[in-house]
Amino acid sequence: MRIKQAALALVAAVAAAGPVQADVRATIDSAFTDLQAARRSGDRIRTLTAARRMAAAAPDNPVIRTFLARFAAAAGDQALAVETLTWLADRGYGVDARARPDLKHVLSAPGNRNLVRRLDANLRAVGGVSGLAPISGGLDSEGVDYDSRRDRLYVADASGVYAVGADGTAELVGGGEALKDRFVLGVRRHPKGDNIFVCSSARPDTGEKAAELVVIDAADPRRVERFDLGPSSGTRLCNDVAVLDDGAAITDTNTGEVLRYRFGGGVERFGRTLFTYPNGAVRVGDVVVVADLLGLWALDLNGNLLGPLRGEDGAYIGGMDGLAADGHRLYGVQNLTAPARVVSFRLGSDLVLRDRRVIASALPELQGMTTATLQGDEIVVLSRPAGATEPPPKALVRFKAR
Repeated sequence: MRIKQAALALVAAVAAAGPVQADVRATIDSAFTDLQAARRSGDRIRTLTAARRMAAAAPDNPVIRTFLARFAAAAGDQALAVETLTWLADRGYGVDARARPDLKHVLSAPGNRNLVRRLDANLRAVGGVSGLAPISGGLDSEGVDYDSRRDRLYVADASGVYAVGADGTAELVGGGEALKDRFVLGVRRHPKGDNIFVCSSARPDTGEKAAELVVIDAADPRRVERFDLGPSSGTRLCNDVAVLDDGAAITDTNTGEVLRYRFGGGVERFGRTLFTYPNGAVRVGDVVVVADLLGLWALDLNGNLLGPLRGEDGAYIGGMDGLAADGHRLYGVQNLTAPARVVSFRLGSDLVLRDRRVIASALPELQGMTTATLQGDEIVVLSRPAGATEPPPKALVRFKAR
């Protein structure tokens, strides 16, 4: 589920190359705070200084490098911007619409035409859409999941949980009162309990700190339970849900905690690891995979940290938002890089991701994508492709997954 606070998107996806390091986390947190303040005040030099600190902490991260290029250009350091863009071009990355306004003077300079051609070549489209259906009713959902028992998809927003047909028609299932005026992110169906889990948090402008896991009985949607994620020193943000045999693991983006909900019980900590802005989560075999700003991490089914996932031959696996899985096959919405991609890997017992496949890349239908789910032999991506209206409606975009 996308982290909606715009400032969080500025520092997303620091690549995981080894164990959790407190000094790296401290650097990122400190630079993030400075970056927020500098951008609010319009101080471009201070913004660039914060971006340099982040790049020094994560020198091989393409997302951070892109921000460094943007802020260097905005601060008038054209040489650093060109150097950083060259680094990106050399490694197969480009510049998308999010970055181009800050870089327009660099990209339009006659001496940089060859560099621009190389960056643009890295944005060539991959994959073919097998279906696209705008979601009716203007729903602003950030999560989607598939109910194999009823052969339907679920999305949710502040008006409730909806079942969506192949043509995009949305029908209210339930949960409207529990989710009313809330900040709704992850949606996950539990096949054994036949429940729909929904992440619900207070909207930032309310001053409330509470976040909840809303549990809806899929067989009788009138039965709705709300579970508070518990006290914390700051504002909680329930982001995503991974299915466990007896309940669910829940990511709390703001506190860095992963929590556990048990059927018939309450909510407790799931292990003791503190993550850096944890986002997507999914179960892959006997492992829970969590995406955070330091990459992808594996927890066992008791919440113990097993370690970081690593890409085969050093392949970059960061920049992930939503996650899905089929057996030991992990699917990721890699929307924080340019080009934006839908990718899949096979997760080995050694925590190495092998057999990388790019299902789709640099397609206009991927604009604004947040997460995905599997339905038969297709992966269904929740996105916001450009359309005739502004803003364009959310849509379900289908690709062959295998």
